Amino acid sequence: MLQQEYVQKVCERINWIAQTEKEPIRQAAGLLADAICRDRLIYVFGAGGHTSLAVGEMFFRVGGLANIYPICEHGLSALSCARTFLALERCKGLGGSLIEASGLGKDDVLLVIHTIGVNASCIDAALKAKELGANVIGIASSHWQDETPQGAVIRHESGKNLRDVADIFVDDGNTVADAVLNKPALKTPVGPVSGIGTFALCRIMELEAIDICLERGIEPPIWNNANTPRGTQQNERLLARFSPRIPAL
Repeated sequence: MLQQEYVQKVCERINWIAQTEKEPIRQAAGLLADAICRDRLIYVFGAGGHTSLAVGEMFFRVGGLANIYPICEHGLSALSCARTFLALERCKGLGGSLIEASGLGKDDVLLVIHTIGVNASCIDAALKAKELGANVIGIASSHWQDETPQGAVIRHESGKNLRDVADIFVDDGNTVADAVLNKPALKTPVGPVSGIGTFALCRIMELEAIDICLERGIEPPIWNNANTPRGTQQNERLLARFSPRIPAL
């Protein structure tokens, strides 16, 4: 059955990420932990389409870090018109402008997420962050970066890959095909796993950062459940602390 095959493929992808990318995840988590310990924000940018959803998964999430600064542009998100976000993620200069407007600065941490890892939005964002003196963590697919020809319309004009620019690169393992199930009666594969894999990678990295903070004797700021009376009360302290610094709150 398709659903059983899909669950197996999803588990395989998450296990691959956890095992194969263990070291870069640990390194990236160290940068997140450094930011937490210095009371700095963690900036997160989803560079277009469905990868923008990973930003939402990290922001104001029960059990998640409270110092996440989401860099959002509706036109780039999966909630925009499909043709709009496809055009904007290939738009020169947009990614860099969004990073500059966010207030990202020297020694801050920026997490750039885009499974393709070659388009203008993600490359410009990473380049601008480096120019500003920030540390860049890139999450993307090596398959896409290896298999996308130079000169392809989706590529940044420099031909660079996100892994070329990022200080730390974490491979999300996503294939160009993305959908992992084939049926003779269907003309195209079904069951994409890139979103679930990216969500899991971000969560694993966040949890690793929390572990590192605890090893250092630091309690990280973590959201409680905003849909319960107790959670609402406990979150008030964090809202008072971070709302002046994170406009999206």
